[in-house]
Amino acid sequence: MKPLFKPVYCGALLLCCAGLNACNEAPNQAATAHQAPAAHSLGNRQQQIVSEAKVDAEHAIEAQDFRLLALRNKSTSIPGVDIELNELATLEQKCGLLFMKNSGDEILQRSELSLRQEQYAYALIYNTLVLPACLSQAAEHQTK
Repeated sequence: MKPLFKPVYCGALLLCCAGLNACNEAPNQAATAHQAPAAHSLGNRQQQIVSEAKVDAEHAIEAQDFRLLALRNKSTSIPGVDIELNELATLEQKCGLLFMKNSGDEILQRSELSLRQEQYAYALIYNTLVLPACLSQAAEHQTK
């Protein structure tokens, strides 16, 4: 069966990010590009995704599980992580990666598109919270 969509990194997945972008939030002095959007500016399902990702990230950090959520595409994609600032091999060594199920780059049915957008949004929020904890933990271990 021929795929209906072959989303590009900046394509359909960015639609989700646009819905999760909290542009009206004033950044504080400690804010970085890895700041999670405020849940109050989102729709119900998006609020639920943000809440679940935040709770899961907090639990992972408490459990010292710093694996970042990754998507299986033609190349590895880690939502919320700037690969130019953090090399993939370094992140894999310091934090570890956890590939999300059914996250390939081919979408065979239209119904899969919204599911994939939700996966991306969840991973984006989760990774923006777990990455700083991972890097902080790695820096602590390096100084010891």
